[in-house]
Amino acid sequence: MNNEVLDNQKRFIADIPAIIKSIFIVLIIFCVLITPIRNISFNSPSITSIDQRCIEYLDQTLKRATIAYGLCRATNAIVSVLQKIEIGVEAVGTVTFSPFEWLDPLNDLVERFSWILLAAMASIGIQEFFIRLLPESIINFILLPGLFMWLTGLWLNKYLPINILAIGKHLVLLAVVLRFIIPAEVAINNWIYDYHLKNKYNQSVDSIKTSVKEIKKRTPVEEISMEDSQEEQSQAENGFFSKTKKAIAALGDFGGKFKEFQLWLKTEVPDLFENFISLIMVFIISTIFLPIFILWLIIYLIRIITNSRFGHKVEKKFKLNIFQKKPSVRDN
Repeated sequence: MNNEVLDNQKRFIADIPAIIKSIFIVLIIFCVLITPIRNISFNSPSITSIDQRCIEYLDQTLKRATIAYGLCRATNAIVSVLQKIEIGVEAVGTVTFSPFEWLDPLNDLVERFSWILLAAMASIGIQEFFIRLLPESIINFILLPGLFMWLTGLWLNKYLPINILAIGKHLVLLAVVLRFIIPAEVAINNWIYDYHLKNKYNQSVDSIKTSVKEIKKRTPVEEISMEDSQEEQSQAENGFFSKTKKAIAALGDFGGKFKEFQLWLKTEVPDLFENFISLIMVFIISTIFLPIFILWLIIYLIRIITNSRFGHKVEKKFKLNIFQKKPSVRDN
């Protein structure tokens, strides 16, 4: 009899850690299932305010991307107008040439930047979607099943053919990682922008706005007058592009203001290049590089938590395509 009591006491002492863990897990499950407790624990104002601040920051980033996109379109429009200008010279026949074709690299840069901004806005929208959707989904479909598996595995794991205890632990840890990884990424992104990128963004935007206004103000196109037939005048009224082209073609050679404008524009374009490149750096770092890095970090953490090779093939293929030296023609 005494031996049975001693055995029961030993078993009870051995089960104390499992009992404590079970009580703790059951309390968490109650916090998830009972709505009032869930509202003051998982959905407490201190936690939801973090998500709200992240959404506000993403909205501000989207606004900055929209402003930059508007500058791209405005710059692209004025450069396209200048590129359509043709000079006509009457000597032996009529020879025409475009004096602003050298603006083509700037136009290409602006167009590429507009693609980057579209990708940035898509990235911002995806992040905001996940912040709004993931919290409840993670709790209901990852954390709660993980807690039940963990609780079951504490007592029945040795009787089951699979290690349900390890699966439950992995799911709980995965839920914690997924719940806070995107807010953490947004917070890091906000910190980097405020302390390292904000001034560069503001200076670049202000400089581009000033440059575009100055180009529109200084261009001599609208100051050129010419005598057209009534038919030509009616056609010129159809748009700024046709009016610009015909007006410049009628000059025959460069005027004083036109030469002055060209010389000034050649000093202004390098600043536009520099400012657009600065904006490209800002948006690539804040809206493309960091989210991709965080996605890789999530996959890496999932691999560590689950002790698996999740995403290994994709990562290996990416490394081979990006970092592997391609054979040259001489090597072949």
